[in-house]
Amino acid sequence: MEHKNEIEFADVCESYMPLVKSLVKKWHLHSDPDEFMQLGRIALYEAWCNFDPDHGSFAAYAKSYVHGKIKNELTKQSLLSERYVATEPVVLSEVAPAVTEEERIILEDWIERANLTERERTWLREAVLYDHHPRDIAARLGVDVEKVKGWRKQTLKKLRNAGTHLVHQFDKD
Repeated sequence: MEHKNEIEFADVCESYMPLVKSLVKKWHLHSDPDEFMQLGRIALYEAWCNFDPDHGSFAAYAKSYVHGKIKNELTKQSLLSERYVATEPVVLSEVAPAVTEEERIILEDWIERANLTERERTWLREAVLYDHHPRDIAARLGVDVEKVKGWRKQTLKKLRNAGTHLVHQFDKD
């Protein structure tokens, strides 16, 4: 290959984009192919800028460089997706169960002020304050377990929709 001053990057890009396309296809990067094509272009440009003709052919260097760049991005995305997994919001007791009497009183007060039906308050109180499972709550109240699970579902839906409003209620000293 000629020295980078003697050849335009546009020509290099045109010649080596099939390599990038083949890697995107080979690795089944169908979720966001444009992102990986652009990453490949950037890698080609970096390879073109950093290439030293004294160390071998550009084709081998470009292939290795682009391959490594895309592989690094895939690794980075994989690590991020493992680290920041979207999860269901959790009930306060799942994060920090009420241990002290003072915390129990604060939670009881909050439950009473929450915009919930009496059944939803009952489920929340039993589940959060007393750590009872749906079957235990159902047995205690003489209702079907599925009914209690319905209360749970509706309560959690309301709490999720209330979002930060509920958090601010707990932040008050």
